[in-house]
Amino acid sequence: MVTANDLVVVVQAESEDTALQALQAAEACLTRRPRGSRGGQAYLPRSIRAAVRANPGANLAIISVSGQHAAAEAWAALREGLHVLLFSDNVSLEDEVALKRYAVRPRSADDGPDCGTAILNGVALGFANASPAGR
Repeated sequence: MVTANDLVVVVQAESEDTALQALQAAEACLTRRPRGSRGGQAYLPRSIRAAVRANPGANLAIISVSGQHAAAEAWAALREGLHVLLFSDNVSLEDEVALKRYAVRPRSADDGPDCGTAILNGVALGFANASPAGR
């Protein structure tokens, strides 16, 4: 049985061999350990605050965690001045309203929870369908 903490990789391909190659490539990407420029481990921030400090130009957080943790992570991102795409579900209505009210302040946005489709400057976030460019 699949749970909220599982990752599902789906491949649609012309042949079984192509599908297998795609799944193997996905597995390699998911299991590869990042390396720093000197051959050691790359710095992997363990919090949104640490990630923002390591990447001061960041302005968007895409949050996709179990619903029980999603609101707390969205709050952390908003408090760091990030825009938020909340891809997680099962966020309480009270939390959703509070997050959106907080995000109304200038230069911030909060989409979600259950936000599945978002396209910014032609780049799909989360997942998206092929869409024509618009205003």
